[in-house]
Amino acid sequence: IFLAGLLLFQMIIPNDKSGFNQFMLLGFAAHAGGCRIPDYEINVLQDDKNKEMIYKIKIIQYGNCSMLINQNKWVLVPKVPGSYRIVFQKEYTRVPIN
Repeated sequence: IFLAGLLLFQMIIPNDKSGFNQFMLLGFAAHAGGCRIPDYEINVLQDDKNKEMIYKIKIIQYGNCSMLINQNKWVLVPKVPGSYRIVFQKEYTRVPIN
């Protein structure tokens, strides 16, 4: 899925004998700027009431430099039923550097 200039993707791990058939891998291509590598806070919430798996990422950028940084952020989570929707939420914060 390509959404708002950011690549959001979901990959379900195929059934295999290693036990990964009970999990799914969620990933986010995090694009950020700043003067150094950003920090990331990632939370994944399962909302059974609304049948959603919510992947929240907070990207903390440092300074106003024009450097572009791309990193893939992956999390392994318990597999949810196919009727659930995967929701990606992002928040950018810029922190001045001294």
